Amino acid sequence: LDADSFGPIRSIALGGDGDWCGHCLYRSDPASEDVLLVVPDISSHTVKVIDASTGAVLRSIGQGGAGWVPGQLNSPFYLAMHRPAGGAAVLIVSNQGSHRLDLFDFQSGRHLRSIGAGKGAGPGQLNGPGAIAVWTPREDPTNAQVVVADQCNHRLQFFRVSDGMYVRSVGEGGTGVGQLRSPWALSIHMPSGGRDEDALLVTIGYFDARIHVYGVVSGEYLRCLGGGRGQGVDQLFSAAFGMTFHRPAGEAETETQVIVSDYGNHRLQVFNLYSGAHMYSIGGGDSGLFQNPLCMSMICSDGDDDWDYVLK
Repeated sequence: LDADSFGPIRSIALGGDGDWCGHCLYRSDPASEDVLLVVPDISSHTVKVIDASTGAVLRSIGQGGAGWVPGQLNSPFYLAMHRPAGGAAVLIVSNQGSHRLDLFDFQSGRHLRSIGAGKGAGPGQLNGPGAIAVWTPREDPTNAQVVVADQCNHRLQFFRVSDGMYVRSVGEGGTGVGQLRSPWALSIHMPSGGRDEDALLVTIGYFDARIHVYGVVSGEYLRCLGGGRGQGVDQLFSAAFGMTFHRPAGEAETETQVIVSDYGNHRLQVFNLYSGAHMYSIGGGDSGLFQNPLCMSMICSDGDDDWDYVLK
């Protein structure tokens, strides 16, 4: 989709027998000018690297077949990418069935390490990890942290990328203000030119269908977006699995929009991230534009501000 008009650009038929579920990433191939899609395949318990222009599968990451040993995946769903300063790109996989995160060298597919202290509710333990995002402080880029939506524990947990150590958690279970019910989608927004203290952590509760905004550094609950679960203009239904951010050309940072895949209503919902106002919807009803939109990533197709979306 074009990021300004939301008109379709092209479709990629992945083909094969794979169950192409989960969050897709994009990145430029360092060995060429090709754009790659990185997509979890939960049926083979691997992550596929795909040529975005042809849909051809270039390679797989993960040993294949569900398992618990290092390097094996068990229903991978969400992905994040991290490139340490001067280092190789690291693919981080939310390994839901094994209740941990797994890190791989993106180019070689070599398993690097796992994060998480096993299934449970204690600090550093995970129960059904969902979405993940990497937070790299501007004031200390060597202290990159991965944030994971710990769904069944109704919280967000931070771990150091470098060694997997548990750092802290944000949020708690419940239906009150600032409380979470199975957080699912997760993103971090850093304003242009902002300080670390300005970064926002945005998540969506699977069951309450509310968009929650926290300060990344402080962990403070700031506001709630959306009208909750339903089919109304500003509501989300069934689940909201993915989100991304978009600042319309020429608009101020305070006009930054959060775009949410409203899976059950077959549409995208767009809110102002700062005011919480519902802006507009894309698809839905009898439009036929989407059927259960799942996850999104953004591609800068020509090296400037001409952004496109990849939507599953």
